[in-house]
Amino acid sequence: MDEVARHKQALERFKDLLALAELLMEDVTDAAKNIDTNNPSRQRNYVRTVFAMIEGALNAMCRAILEEKDIAGWGLSADEIEVLSDSILFFRQGTTGRRKQRQFKPLVDRIKVAFAVSRRMLKEDCGMDFTGKDWDSFRKTMAIRNRLSHPKQSSDLEMTNEDIELTHVARDWFRFGVKRFFIASNNYLRHIYGL
Repeated sequence: MDEVARHKQALERFKDLLALAELLMEDVTDAAKNIDTNNPSRQRNYVRTVFAMIEGALNAMCRAILEEKDIAGWGLSADEIEVLSDSILFFRQGTTGRRKQRQFKPLVDRIKVAFAVSRRMLKEDCGMDFTGKDWDSFRKTMAIRNRLSHPKQSSDLEMTNEDIELTHVARDWFRFGVKRFFIASNNYLRHIYGL
């Protein structure tokens, strides 16, 4: 495959990743319209939809970085590649012998590494602050999501207005950073390809 065809193919993959992130963001917008303070089920669905967007958009972002690294010649460490790839393979000794097992990286680690790599490679910080009140809201919202995803008792499924407000802040914080990443990445690719 010649260089021009390779560049076109890379841009098409990038557009697909961007479309994935945008569709997930649309789902969140629709879920937000259906929030009813008197309907905990819709509130729980909203939190789940926000985290589906976060995880899906993060996966798209990580895939874009991993694909762009080859095109742009970015030097990523083995640890960065492992975290961005979202898993490591290790061997586990069982009663029937050794077998491969996949272990996934924590969401917080993947977010931090993805934005650190994008800041370094794209020379764009995407506006992500991992020390402020928005980051604190994000971490609290992760605890809410975990409580809803792995309930131990019926009270784990209860929702408060504060839970929804924290989720709004986490959603906006993450969505802002991902949008900035895709804009910066698109500009970077267009520069590389001379478009």
